[in-house]
Amino acid sequence: MELIPITSDRIEENTETSCASQKSRKRVRRKLKESPPCKILRHDALPEEVRVGSIFENKQNMTKFFCSLEINQKVEFTVVRSCLKRYELKCIVDKCGWNVRGTRIKNFTLFRVIKYHNFHECSVDARKSDQKHPTSNFISEQIIEHVRDKKIEVTPAFVENEMKKKFGIDIGYHKAWRAIQKVVACIRGTPEENYQIIPSYLHIIVYKNPGTYTSIKRDGQNRPVITVDATFLKSKYRGVLFVVVSKDTNNQIFPLYFGVADSKNNEAYILFFGKMRKAIQVRRELVFLSDRNQSIANGIRKVFPEVNMVSSFITLRKI
Repeated sequence: MELIPITSDRIEENTETSCASQKSRKRVRRKLKESPPCKILRHDALPEEVRVGSIFENKQNMTKFFCSLEINQKVEFTVVRSCLKRYELKCIVDKCGWNVRGTRIKNFTLFRVIKYHNFHECSVDARKSDQKHPTSNFISEQIIEHVRDKKIEVTPAFVENEMKKKFGIDIGYHKAWRAIQKVVACIRGTPEENYQIIPSYLHIIVYKNPGTYTSIKRDGQNRPVITVDATFLKSKYRGVLFVVVSKDTNNQIFPLYFGVADSKNNEAYILFFGKMRKAIQVRRELVFLSDRNQSIANGIRKVFPEVNMVSSFITLRKI
């Protein structure tokens, strides 16, 4: 076993380091005791409460506060930088010195104001000339309590009057309607979300009330309707591209099957549909939708005699 000698210089160095760290910790504790408790601000804070060193609950509250300030003072700010750790605004007028900067406190969601020049050096006309209207998100936050109140009928006209009375600004009918829809979705949820919780709701009913009978019948999200069409290929070797498509649950076109043949004829379609039948099999209540091409109809009758077919005829007229 080897012994490592420790010199007196090393002992003195370690002692000095330990003493320095202790003094540093004491200094930090002293500052914390001397500093008054900081109030955590939210989006409804008063303008005079916000200064350098002020702390917001999170970035969202800081953003909402300055959005309200922008509407109340009838000015416009522009975002310099916005990310998870930083939020910075400045006046819309380039030569104006108004600006604010907030940063996220490490290991917290709190945002501290580290820079705030709360004085406009530009003229009132300059900063109001290009003022933007409030967004539907901002409007929805102003009317959410009215929507919750069952005694009040919240209509777009009601929202327009409220924004005019509260902020002195005019908003359009459609923006007011969108704000109402967002509030309703926030309070009651969207129709899609509500339908998704029906199975859970029925399960709780049966659990709390034994003997209750519940039933859900659905089609398994099946859409047994497919569309068949073909287009000419204008490349070197010509030919025809056969395409079969359907729609998924998001109402988006979903390609099912495609093939290439020399031309639109009975033999080509019979071969095409024969290969397709092996791939998709025969589904109950399957319906083919196509134009009035006779070769398509002949191919479907030959390969899929048990399914239905719907032909559509659309005439486009040039005006």
